[in-house]
Amino acid sequence: MNTSLMDKSTFAQRNMTAKVTKAEITKYKKLLSRHDWFYPFAEDYSAWKAGSEQWAEIDGMQKRVDPDWSIFNEYAPEACKVKRK
Repeated sequence: MNTSLMDKSTFAQRNMTAKVTKAEITKYKKLLSRHDWFYPFAEDYSAWKAGSEQWAEIDGMQKRVDPDWSIFNEYAPEACKVKRK
């Protein structure tokens, strides 16, 4: 697929509706299981940076792999869970 022929929003929409693979779910779960949930409070910059980069990857995958936050909430500590009404 040549993405230069379509605008970015069209490409993103098509990409979001593609079937999520087992490998993507496995990677997402692995990232969640190893994530330093409290990295924003790290005094060491390298720990904060690593946590921030990992969070960016989790955040980037969440909308596609886990749109209802159910997997996320399985791994997140209580203080970090996404509350649904």
